[in-house]
Amino acid sequence: MSDSVVASDRRSTLDKIDKLFRIPLVRVKAKDGSGDQIPIEHRIGSAAGWYPADSLMERLGFERQYADICSKERGRYTKSDNWEVVSNALYEDFRSKMGRIVTSYRKFLEEFYLNQPRPLLPMFSFVRIGDKGRGLYIQGLRDTQTLTPVVYDKIDDVLSWADTQRGLTRKAHERYIQMHQTLKATLALPGVNKDIQHQIKLMLADREAPRLGHDGKD
Repeated sequence: MSDSVVASDRRSTLDKIDKLFRIPLVRVKAKDGSGDQIPIEHRIGSAAGWYPADSLMERLGFERQYADICSKERGRYTKSDNWEVVSNALYEDFRSKMGRIVTSYRKFLEEFYLNQPRPLLPMFSFVRIGDKGRGLYIQGLRDTQTLTPVVYDKIDDVLSWADTQRGLTRKAHERYIQMHQTLKATLALPGVNKDIQHQIKLMLADREAPRLGHDGKD
């Protein structure tokens, strides 16, 4: 598949997800006490509609693509082949594609609302919806300087977004600590030359390290 076809498919899929959230332009009063009238063109808040991952897979066309590939590929496998493993891997690949589309659409929303008269940052994540599982929707818009929530439906939406970010940040911090432990252990390995030692020390100090070849030289 050519790059142009891939780019066209991506734009088409981004158009599909945008249609799920797009509304005609309305102006709403900011909830930060400023009295500003904020122009919005997307549905905000769980009450306006949210999408679980399975529903999003179907609405973006990934379920159909997955079914088409399965119908073509299933006949290539004999009874001894583990089709379930293969089909599960295919499905996870489409779930990953959906995740990348959500990330791209988040960037689109950020660019869209950063270019408004009052620049704002969207809160847009899969969050827990009570006992209904997790769903995707726009939780609100924040001020770019103070990060104060400015546009939202319910404060619970903001808290749901914050709870998700807290979980992601905790995991990222754990990976960061593990990375530091690995670097320190690598520094103590026998045979590590001075160039590599210098690079590791820079990384441990969170400074930009030079790119080294496998022989430890620039």
